[in-house]
Amino acid sequence: MAYQSEAQLEKNMIEQLVRQQYEKVTVNNESELIHNFREQLNKFNKKKLKEDPLIDEEFSRFLTQIMVMLREEM
Repeated sequence: MAYQSEAQLEKNMIEQLVRQQYEKVTVNNESELIHNFREQLNKFNKKKLKEDPLIDEEFSRFLTQIMVMLREEM
């Protein structure tokens, strides 16, 4: 197996995902990351959410639970 830099691996993976119809998203800061995460969470749970996206309070609670779990793993 040939050596591949991390940058090249990332580039190849993104190209492969785009070919599979995934949307490439540019995230420049934490705020944009959280916004994109919320969009994806709502999108992939559309049926369970009965077409109603999470309200701010629900999403905030969800993020808090994730942060608690991550801290516990450290």
